[in-house]
Amino acid sequence: MNRRIFFIASWISFLLLIIGTSACRYLIHLEKDHPPVVAEAEIRSIYIDNFKNILLNDQDEEELLQWVKNNNFNALSLYMSDILDCSDTNPIKIRLSNFIKMAKMTYGIVEIIGVESTSKWFYTEDKNLSYLTMFTYNLNHIDLNERIDVFQLEDEWRNNNPSHNFKQFMNSLIPIFNASKMLSPTVKTEVYVGNFGWWRPGHRAKNILQNSDRIVLVNYRNEPSFSYALNDLKTIAIAAQGLNKISNVIILFSSLEDHCGLYFQSHRFEEAYQLFKEQYEMMRMEKQIPDVVEKFVKIRGYQIFTYSSAKKLR
Repeated sequence: MNRRIFFIASWISFLLLIIGTSACRYLIHLEKDHPPVVAEAEIRSIYIDNFKNILLNDQDEEELLQWVKNNNFNALSLYMSDILDCSDTNPIKIRLSNFIKMAKMTYGIVEIIGVESTSKWFYTEDKNLSYLTMFTYNLNHIDLNERIDVFQLEDEWRNNNPSHNFKQFMNSLIPIFNASKMLSPTVKTEVYVGNFGWWRPGHRAKNILQNSDRIVLVNYRNEPSFSYALNDLKTIAIAAQGLNKISNVIILFSSLEDHCGLYFQSHRFEEAYQLFKEQYEMMRMEKQIPDVVEKFVKIRGYQIFTYSSAKKLR
């Protein structure tokens, strides 16, 4: 009887070990100052909120750019609210071009990403309003070091809001994408995606891929999580396969307290990307990632939301 009890207990212990290992298999914790174990991200961007007020102050500009350099960012996602809504002689437009040029030439920034929520801020056929668009701003600046390199539409559609649904979102995205290709050199178009939702996610992914160059995919968790992103990456990959197109994805982490705020107190921003890619590699080696994701999704880097919260942490 004792041998039987011992045998049963041993099997229970073994099963508990397997369950425990499976449950925490992807909870990898990198120590502070852990050296990179995956290739450095191609795009390393941060959203700059309250940007208009920063532009109006030399000290705030310098503090921003030095902090960005210290934290290894090479791209800036600038909220453009109220900056271009003025005449070309307005000093703030001059400050914008000077800021972009200094960021690129002195602080190693390779991409300036203009962020807005509706198409009118990117491009309009209304000549009376064209002065307030990023398209016109680029046309008026011959020096490429003063130009915006990427148009990002940050517009979260809602299924239950007829005036702010996916159709309305696409009505903004299509003219932005078309306008970006009319510029020389062309400008990339990227799209903020929280998730593709439950209703026809593949249809949405296909339409977005046909009218953009990159997808910024939200990963708002307490710690970076590849498994959280996998379903959306599958949706993107299947749509990309149907279009015979490689999909470029940037992973978006948040520095807010209820997201990765605590994580970033003890980890560098690039470690979030390293952890995400380590989880990807582990799942890939264990054949838990569909081939279509490996073939049609390229993870190009990461973005952090936002400067005002992130600089309090590091």
